[in-house]
Amino acid sequence: MENNNFQVNLEGIISLLSENLYKDKNVFLREILQNAVDAITARKNISDDEKDIINFELFEDTLVVEDNGIGLSKDDIENFLSVIGQSSKRKEILKGDFIGRFGIGLLSCFIVCDEITIITKKFNSKEVFKWVGKSDGTYEMKKLDIKISFGSKVYLKAKEGASNFFMPEYVYKTLNHYGAFLPYPILLTYKDEVKIINKNAQLLLEANHNFNIWKGLGKEIYNENFLDCIHITSKTANINGAAYILPRNTSLVSKVKGKIYVKGMFISDQCDKIMPTWAFFTRPLINAQNLRLTASREDFYEDNELELVRKEIAECFKSYFMQLSKNNPKKLEDIINIHHNSLKLMSVEEDDLYKIMINYFKFSTTMGKMTLFDIYKEYKVIKYTLSVDDYKQIEKVAKAQNICIVNGGYINDSELIEKFNFIVDRYATEVINPNDISNSFDELSFEQINETQDFIIFADKVLKAYSCSASIKKFNPKEVTAIYNLSNCTKMLKEIKESKENSVAENNFILAELASSFEKLYQEEMSDLCFNYSNFMIRKLIQCRNDEVKRSVINVIYVQALMAGNHKVTKEEQELFSNGINKLMDMAL
Repeated sequence: MENNNFQVNLEGIISLLSENLYKDKNVFLREILQNAVDAITARKNISDDEKDIINFELFEDTLVVEDNGIGLSKDDIENFLSVIGQSSKRKEILKGDFIGRFGIGLLSCFIVCDEITIITKKFNSKEVFKWVGKSDGTYEMKKLDIKISFGSKVYLKAKEGASNFFMPEYVYKTLNHYGAFLPYPILLTYKDEVKIINKNAQLLLEANHNFNIWKGLGKEIYNENFLDCIHITSKTANINGAAYILPRNTSLVSKVKGKIYVKGMFISDQCDKIMPTWAFFTRPLINAQNLRLTASREDFYEDNELELVRKEIAECFKSYFMQLSKNNPKKLEDIINIHHNSLKLMSVEEDDLYKIMINYFKFSTTMGKMTLFDIYKEYKVIKYTLSVDDYKQIEKVAKAQNICIVNGGYINDSELIEKFNFIVDRYATEVINPNDISNSFDELSFEQINETQDFIIFADKVLKAYSCSASIKKFNPKEVTAIYNLSNCTKMLKEIKESKENSVAENNFILAELASSFEKLYQEEMSDLCFNYSNFMIRKLIQCRNDEVKRSVINVIYVQALMAGNHKVTKEEQELFSNGINKLMDMAL
């Protein structure tokens, strides 16, 4: 069998790099900067006697990058520059000294230029070599008879349409974005002006040993006054940093955004991969030494180590809030007041944090804002609804009966309430629906039942058209005429019918037919309209002998009860209400 080698289309690979692997074309500056940093790191492993320097110099549409790193020998050039996918750092990277991992970084320069020229001299060598690589896949290499210091000099000339990537302001901004905290001095020279890229690099190095510096860094980098900052560490990835608590509320759908550096090189502002999902109320600033990067060096490998990092960072949050609850409960209360939704989500997922936070969370109840401990202490059982709609239906009536009901319909509230059972080590919670409140109302006396019997029979007939039955009890507040209790099946049927009507109106007959098929799956159950015998108008209505008046008033009370209970009112029910009011006005006039 004949052995052959694959043919590689370099132009196709460059297209793949720019369109798929890298998010931005400016990544060539990061890659060339990274190579320079790694070259110096490699040389320092041999000798640390030299003054480290990386210089970017601009000449119109040409960029020259010089470093006094380890340089390249002839063998290095043949093995690592001229072979796609090879890297001089593959073995050494295991030592943890280098940012880069892949030999494809230099290829990113072909995104903005057609030719790469490198003049290099290996540390402790006398030989100087020139290598010229072209975007068509060819390259040249020759030995130069010149004397230069060790290190490498890379020449990049902008190809047609890419000169904007070589503008001084753009290069400075990009280098500062990626390399502001790299450990070796980085300069940008243009004409007679020299700018220092990473003048604050020392701050990051000092911050690794002094947490107070992290506190100041947050305000300087993000230009924001934070409530506080949480010290972030991880032994697994050798992480040091801070998570700054935002001074404003954040949405539950927010992502964790901040800045993640690896050995001082900016990697990403998307922090979801390494931060807990609930940490979106913070702005992280993190420097890691041992995070494993993907080929693009813009993201992290999703592996067991990364999962362990997330757990270690979560522990930092736990430690912070535990200390705060002991040493500064007022500050904790202030943070909760701003970030209650975020911290509720955190407490649902983290049991240890739940035990702290549940002392501070206040829930909406019919008796006002209360903690679960306060409710449990006063009422022994924590009664709550599963939806905001259910709560709104019974809020006014439950309050009048002096019944404490918690609105558990907000995000994460019902989960927090259920977890309370584990705190008190007994089942202390109870789900309440509107029917349960109606069942607690006072029954009528025998005489009152006889008095209202004919009215209830009449009301039953009127309400039957709306899949509703009539009942009557005594309850507070007296100004409420009736309460509507909707069965789950009837609620579903109403939604299906509404969807069907809307589909027909929009000529979407396929969706209308689908709604009809679902309609057949549900057996309609009777809902209940419970009249309030304590209400003066209802007692007058019971005594009314005009059936037309009674029918109109019952229809109006029915729709009023729907609206008062926050139920969806259909177009047919709106017309029923209007017709009832008009008829009563007509009879009165």
